[in-house]
Amino acid sequence: MLADKSSGTGTRQSGERIRNEIINLNNESGKIIEIDFSGVAVISSSFADELIGKLVVRYGFFNFNQIFRLKNMNEIVQAIVHRSVSQRMADSIKASN
Repeated sequence: MLADKSSGTGTRQSGERIRNEIINLNNESGKIIEIDFSGVAVISSSFADELIGKLVVRYGFFNFNQIFRLKNMNEIVQAIVHRSVSQRMADSIKASN
């Protein structure tokens, strides 16, 4: 539950902190990880990029979808995540060319 994280959902630093926690959780458990957005009305683009965008690039799109489940995102959060992931993936492709 992202709403329970004391670091919040508004900064790149909090996105990085939560991403590191999630990576450690994945390394330890190897189970599907649900990222629950219940109670989160809005997130910053930098938070979305740092948390979700970098996870997608790290694991790849298909592996990301096998490991992680994004739950209970409202339309605003969903749009921000979509835009951030699209930009991060485009930047990643440009960097690899």
